[in-house]
Amino acid sequence: IVIESNALRYVQSYFTKVEYAIILDMANMVRGNYNCLYLDGRPCSLSDLSVYFGYTRNIFAKFVSKLQEHSIINVIIGSKNNTPHAQVMLNPTLARKSKTFHTDCLSMFDDLSTVTW
Repeated sequence: IVIESNALRYVQSYFTKVEYAIILDMANMVRGNYNCLYLDGRPCSLSDLSVYFGYTRNIFAKFVSKLQEHSIINVIIGSKNNTPHAQVMLNPTLARKSKTFHTDCLSMFDDLSTVTW
């Protein structure tokens, strides 16, 4: 995993140690050039993450709001075979599996590697 040190310091300054550990765990779930999160070889939804991390729905919703507010994750909602589908993406300027990522991802996130707080 490629982790940007400045972005990591940003995360440490806004999140608790438990939340920080969860964000690092999410970094281990990243696959592909779009930095999408996967569980058991398939794209994971917010409900999958809630169950995986052992959060209740309401507490996890607050955590997701905080993650989105600080540009850590983004949720893309689409449809496949007329079934709604949500895909969770992790900010590639925080962590990614390879040195390269699809530049379209940058339009959805703040660049955490250069942010000042």
